[in-house]
Amino acid sequence: MVDADNDTKVLVEKNPDEDIIRFDLGGSEKMVLRKNANGQERLEMGLNTSIGKDALFSNSTGIDNSTLGNGAMYTNTTGSKNTALGSFALNKNTIGKENTAMGYRALYNIISGDYNTAIGDSALHANISGYQNTAVGNWALQNNSSGVDNTGIGLNALLSNTSGRYNTALGSWCLKSNTTAYYNTAVGNNSMYSNTTGTNNTALGHLSLRSNTIGNHNTAVGKDALFNNTSGIQNTATGLASLYNNIFGTDNTANGVFALHLNTTGNYNTALGSWSLYSNSTAHRNTAVGNNTMYSMTTGIENTGLGAGALRSTTNGNNNTAVGFESGINGNHAQCTFIGSSINISTNRTNVAVLGFNVQNAQCTANNQILLGNTAITYIRSQVISITAYSDSRFKTNVSHNVKGLDFIKRLKPVTYNQNPELLHRIWGTPDSILSKMDHSDIKTTRFIGFLAQDVEQAAKECGFVFPGIDVPQNEKEVYTLRYTDFIMPMVKSIQEQQIMIEQLQKENQELKLQTAKIDVMEADLNHLKLVITQNKN
Repeated sequence: MVDADNDTKVLVEKNPDEDIIRFDLGGSEKMVLRKNANGQERLEMGLNTSIGKDALFSNSTGIDNSTLGNGAMYTNTTGSKNTALGSFALNKNTIGKENTAMGYRALYNIISGDYNTAIGDSALHANISGYQNTAVGNWALQNNSSGVDNTGIGLNALLSNTSGRYNTALGSWCLKSNTTAYYNTAVGNNSMYSNTTGTNNTALGHLSLRSNTIGNHNTAVGKDALFNNTSGIQNTATGLASLYNNIFGTDNTANGVFALHLNTTGNYNTALGSWSLYSNSTAHRNTAVGNNTMYSMTTGIENTGLGAGALRSTTNGNNNTAVGFESGINGNHAQCTFIGSSINISTNRTNVAVLGFNVQNAQCTANNQILLGNTAITYIRSQVISITAYSDSRFKTNVSHNVKGLDFIKRLKPVTYNQNPELLHRIWGTPDSILSKMDHSDIKTTRFIGFLAQDVEQAAKECGFVFPGIDVPQNEKEVYTLRYTDFIMPMVKSIQEQQIMIEQLQKENQELKLQTAKIDVMEADLNHLKLVITQNKN
């Protein structure tokens, strides 16, 4: 068979008894059909298609196989419905069926595994009996031998996996070191790169869970999330670099950019919001909700912050609760409760409770205090009349009966007055940016009744009374304060002293009445005697 110009033709027996059919196109030999050295024809055999030197060389009864490449499916005997594209692809397969290999040495060592798909140079290279694996990318799942139901897509994805099962790696170098672990999902370049035996982990994002080796039940979503975790378990990190430095910490939840970023071994922490609990390292059982909430916390435990910037400066304080925007933003506190926006108690305090908006540091003068409201508050109203205090004599010591009474009370100077809280804030040094947030118009027009603290201090000094109801400033930023309930005891003492005086006067009055009665009797007797004498004279 030849064309008109004799440059395209099919030649049979070009040379004597060579048993070769040659195909020439345009004057050049393009294809040759021949038997191999063992007498096996290479064009068609039992519904198989094979192109390439030694491709399907050992096939006996396998059918519906397609091969293209040198040595592709060389050892196949009875395996059927396989597709091998690339030199030595599916080279050692014997009975495995319905496998697809595309790439140099893809699925090279498979013998009996079924339903595998390998696309890429040496993808699933070492697989022997593993089945239902999918590898796309050079060296993806290269060392898998018996692992099943794994999916590796990307350069070197699941490269070291041997017998691990039900893993999914999507991205170059994902789960690269995984060997026997199972139920892991990694999406993103280098995510879960170092994982070896850790199970039930999910990583979504570039370098997420990058260093995890044996940690289990972790979830990382976002670039660098849980990057350094090695053996920590049951952590959830969502957001760029969240829980980045976590190594052994367990049961932590971080949601937000850089949330719990520096945590290493802290446990049972919850951070919801960008930069929340950023500096936490070994602390545990903290809960932070809001941007920058508890940002500086390092070793403090059992704190709760709800609101952006709440407890932002606390580092090692324990058992604090702050609710509100920038509530408790400054200071390193312990056992404190702050409820309200912009509470700024910068001096370190213990066992202080604050309720109100914009309460400032100068309003809290010591530990163990309760502060209600800011300087704009005019009334405190409630259903009950008074506060009940513990007063059992069994826990009171050093009891003394030395309360001053009338000597103190009569020196006091009750007054009525108006307040100007803005002058108070000038003493405290409150910034105008904070002061401008408060409306003092009502309190400025309200008429109050009470004492001037300096007058009370002077009255106590004059009578030698250490009066506990007055707080004297310890520095120029503090102001005098009074506890009006402490005036009750001197008033009671005064009433008692007055009662003694009254009873003494009553006694004296009674004695005077008796004396007067006697005098009246004597006067009557005298008058009678005078009358008798007068009558006798007559």
